[in-house]
Amino acid sequence: MNSEKILLIIIIVAIVIFVAFLGITIICAVLNRGAQTLKKGEKPFWRDRRHIGIGLPWTFDVYSCDDTRLYIESGLLNSKKNEVRLYRILDLSLSRPFWLKILGLGVIKVNSSDKTVRDFELRNICHAEAVMDAISVAVEEERTKKRVGSREIINDSADDMDDDMTDES
Repeated sequence: MNSEKILLIIIIVAIVIFVAFLGITIICAVLNRGAQTLKKGEKPFWRDRRHIGIGLPWTFDVYSCDDTRLYIESGLLNSKKNEVRLYRILDLSLSRPFWLKILGLGVIKVNSSDKTVRDFELRNICHAEAVMDAISVAVEEERTKKRVGSREIINDSADDMDDDMTDES
């Protein structure tokens, strides 16, 4: 009988801790929406951290964007900073799996013509759709300012072509 009471107390304490942690996580996710969107012309006009699975910005990956570049900083002790010029960005796409959608997060996939950082992701960021739209507008403005046009690269290799055009009568 005594061991049953101890087991029941342990289960109740575990449930209380879980509910408290979940409540704190939800409150922090709602109140502390790490994404910072500023007016155009201010540097940077967007800055956010990668959020962990429960929606909190407790990582060392920082994304930011100004009028000319998109920056990706990562690491605490061994830090690394990459930048991509906006006119080199070819395509942006948004992915919001169910569990990220619940937390109000999303993943923006970026395809660029940059030699060092070709394809990368801005993972688990707040207000992903608005951020993607803001970056897209900034990319188009930078292309117009630099007079750069994007070219679609089409792979016309012989392996991809369909040679079934002969008539077999």
